[in-house]
Amino acid sequence: MSKRQSKRTASAFAIALVTAALTASQAMGATVPKFYSNSHELNTGHIAVSMWGVLKLQSEALGVPGSEGEIHCTNVFGASVWNENGQGVGLLEGWGTNACVAPQLEKLLTEIYGGECGQIKCPITVFATAELPEVLEQRQAIVCEERSKVLLSECPKESEREETAVSGQQAAVPHIHRGNTSLPWKIELVKQKRSGENANIARIGVPPAGQSCEPKEEITNEEGNKEVVPASWEKVPAGCVKIDVVAPEIPSETVFYGTLEPKFTSGVGNGLDPSIIEFNAASGYLVATEGRAPETKAEGEFKVAGAEAEQLIYAK
Repeated sequence: MSKRQSKRTASAFAIALVTAALTASQAMGATVPKFYSNSHELNTGHIAVSMWGVLKLQSEALGVPGSEGEIHCTNVFGASVWNENGQGVGLLEGWGTNACVAPQLEKLLTEIYGGECGQIKCPITVFATAELPEVLEQRQAIVCEERSKVLLSECPKESEREETAVSGQQAAVPHIHRGNTSLPWKIELVKQKRSGENANIARIGVPPAGQSCEPKEEITNEEGNKEVVPASWEKVPAGCVKIDVVAPEIPSETVFYGTLEPKFTSGVGNGLDPSIIEFNAASGYLVATEGRAPETKAEGEFKVAGAEAEQLIYAK
């Protein structure tokens, strides 16, 4: 083979590689679902969406020791969706629940605390929320360096003040307040194999790049050995699902966190036959560090429709 032929062969081979790469890239891009509204592909403008239905969580953290319990609530979500970089994305921004029932957990807690019904409100109830548990915040006490000065107005300069103990107490004054909401939860549409077919999946709970919705941490167990376990909910990044299950009468709170991947089945026609988001065992699991329940299953079905009348929101 001549040098000219070798160059032509090498050139043709390089072109073939580039073409194959482009074809593969286009094919991959074509498999990423996008959001549509009444036959129109969405752009980067956010469209308001409502989601409603019953969701049930099943977990050992919700039952008696050694067995699963459950909590199920009627839910209404407010969300926004749009398309970005060729992919359907969105945010779950509001969440309201009612008619929450956790029979196994409520029974267990009533058995444990039932004798104290004169001190706490009975019967004991349980509900789910995106509002996170109480946070203990340490606030520093600022006083005048010159102790004869009682008011801060008497020592207006920073150089005249210091952090110190107040009335013999610690300098850090404890302050408890409710945690912030875990919303919004990020959404992205992806393709996955489900029951042997390519299905549109609404991935709910998307962490920032390079992070995980199920972080791990290393601890020293009772035997003195190092062990990697699910991290506490405080270390879960924004954008991930974080659900606080609360028994307010005690009070007791358990946070479930992670990512869920329910199947997104598109409706037809208009919003009178809405799209469906279906949660089942294939949708993945949440984690509850309290009670060491790493496999919290979600079951249920939500209907999805645009906030405008008869607005069909679907994916393809």
